Amino acid sequence: MYFTQDLSFALFFAKFGSVGIIFIPLMGNLFVLRLLQKKEKFTNIFIFVYSLMLLALLYNGGFYAAVTHRYWGNYPVANTFNFLNIIFFVIVFNKIVVQLWDGVRRATGAERVKILYVLLAFGIGSFGFIDWIPNYYDKFYPLAFILSSSWVFLIALAITKTRLMNIFVAISKSVAWILTVIFYALIYLGLVWLHLSLISSQINWLFLSWSILYGILVGETFKLTRLLLQTTTDKAFVKASYDPSEVLSKVVSSIAKAVTSNDMAKAIFPILDDDLDIANVHIYFLETKAKNYVEWDTTNNQPSANLLSATSSLVQQMLAQKNIVPFDGKIAIPCISDDQLLGFFLLGKKRSEDDYTDDDFKILRSISDYVAVSLKYIIKRYEDVMSDLFREKDKVAIAQRELEKSHRLQQLGQLTAGIAHEIRNPMMALSSQAELLPERLQDKEFLLWISKMFPEQIFRILNIIQRMLKFARAKEEGLAQVDVNCVLEESLSLLVGKIKAKDIMVKKHFVADLFIHGHADSLSEAFINIILNAIESMNSEGELTLSTTKENNNIIIKIKDSGCGIPEDKLVNLGDPFYTTKDEGTGLGLSIAYKVIDEHNGKIKVESAVGQGTTFTITLPIE
Repeated sequence: MYFTQDLSFALFFAKFGSVGIIFIPLMGNLFVLRLLQKKEKFTNIFIFVYSLMLLALLYNGGFYAAVTHRYWGNYPVANTFNFLNIIFFVIVFNKIVVQLWDGVRRATGAERVKILYVLLAFGIGSFGFIDWIPNYYDKFYPLAFILSSSWVFLIALAITKTRLMNIFVAISKSVAWILTVIFYALIYLGLVWLHLSLISSQINWLFLSWSILYGILVGETFKLTRLLLQTTTDKAFVKASYDPSEVLSKVVSSIAKAVTSNDMAKAIFPILDDDLDIANVHIYFLETKAKNYVEWDTTNNQPSANLLSATSSLVQQMLAQKNIVPFDGKIAIPCISDDQLLGFFLLGKKRSEDDYTDDDFKILRSISDYVAVSLKYIIKRYEDVMSDLFREKDKVAIAQRELEKSHRLQQLGQLTAGIAHEIRNPMMALSSQAELLPERLQDKEFLLWISKMFPEQIFRILNIIQRMLKFARAKEEGLAQVDVNCVLEESLSLLVGKIKAKDIMVKKHFVADLFIHGHADSLSEAFINIILNAIESMNSEGELTLSTTKENNNIIIKIKDSGCGIPEDKLVNLGDPFYTTKDEGTGLGLSIAYKVIDEHNGKIKVESAVGQGTTFTITLPIE
């Protein structure tokens, strides 16, 4: 467009190039919203529709009236609606810059660095509007190509250095070298063009002078620029190396907080990966029982499936040499204490692809020594203690389950004794009528009555046995829809023998249709324990009241007795395993009830007064 003699072709090329420019604000806005994890549906639709309108104006000649020849080359002249494109570009880019600045203020750490790069890129890119100035003023030279190149360069730099938008680009040493050469060559060509266009059309002493100075500048900054393009850290801005004392200080402070293998992996990995800028870091720890070395998954913070046998050649080499061992294009750094290999690091090349130096090996040995000491005297001992503790906790848990089972059997025995009377009555009726049967075989009315009475009494016995078996069986594992009123009724029915033995009056006030997701058998056991305590606290002719209601999103169950009551100083210990206020008993009944209600995300509240009775209020969430 700039140098062709055919101005109509130049105008077509200008329009063609403007198509991409029109959609830059839309693409830029979408890019930044994705980076900041924001959603602006209406704004995006508006920008898209506005871009289509600009495209239509461009097609109909609303942007450029013609192309004229300037002293630097051809350039289009603005038409009536060109200003709409300029205003649109400036407004959208300024909106983007404001959002990025707000993102920088809110973000921290690596995320802040990513957004800062993009802010710098769009901040420079927002001055791209100066290329529209020559459309109106022919003496102004268009310089935005420099700004747009810087914009693209900074975005590319953000991708290679901070993995922007989760884009990971690995640049090899040779590719970085070629890109650096191209970068400096383009700058030099630009300077040459500016010199020939604006200063002199001949190569003179001034041209040679600044060319020599530029060559010196390239020589001094070439390696730093190559590292900047290639590595993922910012240390190339300051120096092309790390500070060993700072790294060791960071190692000491990091591993001082490590008490497990997982803590150690999380502490060491970022130092090797980021501070030393090493690619492909693998950390292995000794698995004492299996005598294997397990690789630690630093992404999920857990052991991986990759194992290395203690008899492998690599392990044997590290034990024999007690030093850094080259292995399959990598280096193995052993962590040895008292001739025992407690772990090791398997490291790939540095991201700069420079060879490891003596200083690198020295710092790596120091890190491995610190890690070995920590593994032997802190982490191993801590993990041994925790392992013993878990074993003891398992023993306690097993013992508690056995005690609960014993209590359940004891409770079942009590229920069986109470229900024996309930079974005896129908059995006596059946037995007495069965004795009369041979004498009254010809009595049709008697036989008809017998045919009805026998099934009724047998069904009554089977129903009692079924309830007993349901209580005695193992608890179900899955959650199910539970009718709270029905569970209370069944629990109460299992205690009917004890209730009748003490001539206790039972009052029930149930609100219909109260359901929760839970374990019916577990809840039944909890209710039985609480009701049984209530029965045992009362003398003859006591009163037991059961009520249910619904409040907000909870079911409220109240079990009230007119018994002896519980002293206030003993209420706080209710629910503790083995604690009982009775002369006999295991003290597990209420403990099991509290545990069951807690497993259903519920609560138990106890109110009691000596000589007046006790009320258990159980709250169970519906959802």
